[in-house]
Amino acid sequence: MAYEFRSSINKTCCKAAVYPKDHWGSFHPHQCNLKIWKDGWCKIHHPDIEHERHQKREEESKKWLENSPSMKLIRAKERIDKLVGAMLTLADGCEAAEADCKEEVIRSFLGRCADALRNAAKEGGEE
Repeated sequence: MAYEFRSSINKTCCKAAVYPKDHWGSFHPHQCNLKIWKDGWCKIHHPDIEHERHQKREEESKKWLENSPSMKLIRAKERIDKLVGAMLTLADGCEAAEADCKEEVIRSFLGRCADALRNAAKEGGEE
């Protein structure tokens, strides 16, 4: 949020306090030299415009986060955890005498885990 410049204000310019990029003036605020747009503020420093700009950046960062490689790996881990739960449920349903059934369930599970990891790697490599 822009801060209001308080000392010797030029009434024709924006009332925001800005810090110039040059070396000598960077420690002390100066008044923004853009023309007044509304309520004594320019289009860059007006509080409503700054709020809209902040909201837009937050939305963009949320979109980026959802498509980031780390979130894709988290989603892949969640899918694997679901598969582990399903495998354990199926393995518990097999009786001890049916060792082949348990082995089949475990092979199927490992195949699904490998597929999920491959898909996660492909999604991560697309960016």
